[in-house]
Amino acid sequence: MSPRPLLLLLATLLFGCPDTESKETAEAECADASNCAGEGGDEDGDGYKPTEGDCDDTDPLLNPSAIEICDGIDNNCDGVVDEGVTETWYADSDGDGFGDAAGTPVEACEPPAGYLSNNTDCDDADAAKFPGATEPDCTDPVDYNCDGSTGYADDDGDGFAACEDCDDLSGTVHTGGEDVWYDGIDGDCGGNSDYDQDGDGYDAAEFGGDDCNDLDAAINPGAADAWYDGIDSDCAGNSDYDQDNDTFDSVDYGGLDCVDTDANTNPDAMEIWYDGWDQDCSGTSDYDQDTDTFDSTDYGGDDCDDLDATIWPGAGDAWYDGVDSDCGGDSDYDADGDGFDDVAFGGTDCNDLDATTYPGAADAWYDGVDSDCLGNSDYDQDADGYDASAYGGADCDDTVASTYPGAADAWYDGVDSDCVGNSDYDADGDGYDASAYGGDDCDDLEASTYPGAGDAWYDGVDSDCSGNSDYDADGDGYDATAYGGADCDDAEPLTYPGAYDVWYDGVDSDCAGNSDYDQDADGFDSDGYGGDDCDDLVATTYPGAYDAWDDGIDADCEGNSDYDADRDGYDDVAFGGADCDDDDATIYPGASDSWYDGIDSDCAGDSDYDADGDGYDSDAYGGTDCDDAEDTTHPSASDAWYDGIDSDCLGNDDFDQDGDGYDYDAYGGTDCDDTRAAVNTAATESCNGIDDDCDGAIDEAGASGSTTWYADADSDGYGDPSVSTTSCSAPSGYVTDYTDCDDTDDTVSPGADEYCDTIDNDCDGSIDEADAIDYPCTTVIEDFESGWPHGWTSVAGGGSLSTTRYEGSYSFLNPGWYYYPSDPVAIGDTVSMWVRGGSGRAYLGFDSTSSGTKSFVVAFNTGDIRFQTNTSYSYTELNSTTYSIPTGQWLQATVTINSATSATGRLYDSSGTLLATVNQTYPSISGTGYIAMRSFSTIYLDYIELY
Repeated sequence: MSPRPLLLLLATLLFGCPDTESKETAEAECADASNCAGEGGDEDGDGYKPTEGDCDDTDPLLNPSAIEICDGIDNNCDGVVDEGVTETWYADSDGDGFGDAAGTPVEACEPPAGYLSNNTDCDDADAAKFPGATEPDCTDPVDYNCDGSTGYADDDGDGFAACEDCDDLSGTVHTGGEDVWYDGIDGDCGGNSDYDQDGDGYDAAEFGGDDCNDLDAAINPGAADAWYDGIDSDCAGNSDYDQDNDTFDSVDYGGLDCVDTDANTNPDAMEIWYDGWDQDCSGTSDYDQDTDTFDSTDYGGDDCDDLDATIWPGAGDAWYDGVDSDCGGDSDYDADGDGFDDVAFGGTDCNDLDATTYPGAADAWYDGVDSDCLGNSDYDQDADGYDASAYGGADCDDTVASTYPGAADAWYDGVDSDCVGNSDYDADGDGYDASAYGGDDCDDLEASTYPGAGDAWYDGVDSDCSGNSDYDADGDGYDATAYGGADCDDAEPLTYPGAYDVWYDGVDSDCAGNSDYDQDADGFDSDGYGGDDCDDLVATTYPGAYDAWDDGIDADCEGNSDYDADRDGYDDVAFGGADCDDDDATIYPGASDSWYDGIDSDCAGDSDYDADGDGYDSDAYGGTDCDDAEDTTHPSASDAWYDGIDSDCLGNDDFDQDGDGYDYDAYGGTDCDDTRAAVNTAATESCNGIDDDCDGAIDEAGASGSTTWYADADSDGYGDPSVSTTSCSAPSGYVTDYTDCDDTDDTVSPGADEYCDTIDNDCDGSIDEADAIDYPCTTVIEDFESGWPHGWTSVAGGGSLSTTRYEGSYSFLNPGWYYYPSDPVAIGDTVSMWVRGGSGRAYLGFDSTSSGTKSFVVAFNTGDIRFQTNTSYSYTELNSTTYSIPTGQWLQATVTINSATSATGRLYDSSGTLLATVNQTYPSISGTGYIAMRSFSTIYLDYIELY
C-alpha cells in the first residue's frame, strides 16, 4: 500500500475533515475570480497558485506551506524531496522486534527488510534479550530486558520486585506489607484469603463465607464442636446445649432435657413404664406408674398396687374391709398387727385393739390383762393357789411356788418360806442379822453379843461387835506393849510407832526411843538445847566432821570462812570475795606485783604484760603493743601523720599517708597528693581534673579516658567528621557527635526535618524522600489561573489559548503542542495535570522534543486512557485500557517515569481515588525530556506539577 493514502487518513484524523474544510475555503476564495480554476488561479484550492510556488496545483496537499512528509514527493514545493523527514532504521538481526543499538543505521522513508525504527536492543545476536523482555529469574545475572541491570521491575516503587510482589502496580501491596482484612487486597502477599482473618481455611460469613467467627481459628465449619461450652465451634447454628438435637437443651445447662445424648428422651417423648428410662424427663420414677411416689413391688419398690394411686405404703387403711391400702402386707382382720386375727372374724385374738394381747404373748403379771388369752388369774404368778400379797392375796413371794403361808422355813437361805415375816439371818433373835450374811451381829448364836452391847477392855471378847482390838484402848491402831503390842502409851492416841514426833518437846511420840534433841540423828544434840551440833538439820555437820571448802557449809562447826581456803584473810573471788587465787596465800589484793612474770599478785585484774596500762600487751610477750612504756602508743591509738611516731603500731611509713608506696613530697618524698593512693609518680594520668602522675600538669594530652571531639562550626549540635581533636574536655565549638553532613549550615543535621528543597536536610544520604515535611516534593510548573503560561514554547503550527475561563482555569481550543523546557523530567519523577474534559482528548507528554513527544492520553471521546508516541502531529498508539471516563468532572492524570524504559500512567478523581492504571515499556526514555501538554477539542486545564 502506498504511504500516501495512509498519510491522508492520518491528516484527516489529526486536522478534521480536510475535504470539507477545503471545499468551504475554496468557495470563500472563489469570490475573487482571479483565484478560481481556469483563470490562472488556485485550481486545487490550497491557497497557492502556480505562480506563487505551487508545484502541483492539482493536489491541495502540495504547496509551499505543506509539511514535508516522507513519501517520495516534494510536499512543500521547495525542490527537495523528503528533506528532514526521512526516518532512521536499525537492523534487527535476531528478529526480536528491537534494533541493534551498536549497528550502522539506514535513512529511508520505509524500513528495509530486517530493519526497525528503534535501536534499543542491547544484544542483537540473542532474540531472548530486548527491552521489555521478561527477566526469567530474579537472580539471573543476564540483562534480558536491556535495562542495564540484572534486577527486576518494581513498577509500584514499594521496594519489592515484580517477581516477588503479588501486585506490582500498588505500592502498598508487597511481602510484609500491612494487610487490611476484608478489603479484597492481599496487602502482605501472604497468598491467604483476605476474608479468613483467623487463618482456619474458612472465609467470614459476613463476606460470603461460612465461618461464623473469623477471629477464632478454632471456630469454623470443619472444627470439632465441644458440647456445653457455649461456643458454636462448627458453625452449625444449633444450640450448644442440645447435643442430641431434639430441640431441648440439657437440664444441666438450664434446659429441660434430662438426657441430652438421646433424642428419644425429652419432655415431649412418650413414657414407657418399667423400662428404667425416664423418656419424658418428668423426673417421676419409671417404676411408679400411678405416680403416688412409691415404686411397684414388682420392680423392687413397696407399692403393692401400682395402678391405684390410693394404695401405697403409709396410705390410710380401713380395717376389716379386705383391702390392704397401706401395702402393709398384714391381715386386714388383725387391726393391732400382732399376727392374730380378731376372734370376731374367726381368729384367736381376744383383744384385736392391743398388739400385745394374743395367744402366746408374754403376759405381764399383776396388770389385770390376760395378754396370752389363757384365762388364768393374773395375780398368782407361781400358780401355787395363793394370790400375791401385794395385790390383796397372802403369798409373800408369788414367784416361788414353794413359798406360801404354812410352808416349811430353813435359816440363812434368804427365803421366808412360811410367810411369817421375820429375818431369815437372825437365828439368836437379838434383832441383828448375822455378819456372815450381810448383817452386823458378829455372833448370831449369842444373844448378848451385838452392836451396842457393853464391852470390857483386855478380856479378848468383842461384845459390841465394833471389830477393834480389845488390847488397843486408845484406838490408835497399835496394841499396848503390855499385851504384846508396840504402843508405848496405850492411853494416848497420838503416841504410837510412826506417829509425827515434834522435835525438842521431850516427848517420844513415835515410840522410836531416840534423843528428842538430835533431829539429824548424827549423835550430837543441837547447840540450841545444850549440845554442840551447829546445824542439827544436816547429819554431816557436827564437831569433827570433814569440811569441804567453797560449798558455804561449816561442816566441822569451827566457825571460820568457808571461802578462804589459803587462810590469807580474803575470800575466793569466785564466791564474791576479792582473792584472785585462793590456793596461794601470797596472792591477794594489796600484795606486791612484778611485771612480765605472768602472775597477778595484787589481784588487780590487769594484764601482767601491759605495763603502760593501755589495754594492749607488749609485743615482746606475744601482744601487739609496740611500745609498752607509752600508753598513747597501741593498735587503737590515733596516729598523727608525719610526726615520725608509729602511734597505732601498724608498722607503716609515717610519711606515706595514702599507702601507695610513695612518701609525701612535703617531707622529702615524691607524692604530690598523699591523701589519694591513685596519685603518685607511677600513676596513669586520667581525665578527672587531678594531676594523677605528679608531673605538674592536669588532664594533659594522652590522658586515659580522653574523648574525640568534632568541630561544630554551624553550632547545630552535630559535629563535622572531618575535623576532630582528642582531649578530656570539649574545646570551644566542638561536640562528641560526628554525623553532620554540612557543618556550614545549621539547618542541615541528622536531627533536622527533611524538606523538599533538593538538600539532604537530615543527613541520611537521601534527598527529598518520603519523610519530607512537605512531601510529596511537588514543583508547580504552571497554574493556569494566572493566565496564559509564560516560559512555554509552542510547536510551529500549534493552537492558541482561549480567553474563555472556566472556574479560574483556561481551555485549549485548537490542537497544538506546548512544552516547558525549563524543568526537564528525570527518572523517578511524576508529572501531574488537572483536566476537566468536554469531548476531546488531553495529552500529557514527557521526553519531549521540538518535533514530538511520548505522551499519556486521557481520551474523553473514546472512553479510555493510553500511552502513545506523537511525532510531527501524527501518533502511534502503544498501550491502552478501556475505562468509562466521566465528563464534566475534574480529573488528575499522572505519569511516573519508573526507569529508563518504563512509565506508568494513572487517572484519579478529585478526591484522590485511583480510577485506572496503564503501564508502558519504551525502548528508551532519555530522562532529560521536557514536560509537554496538548488538547484536542475543548479541554479545560487547571495546573501542571512535577514531583
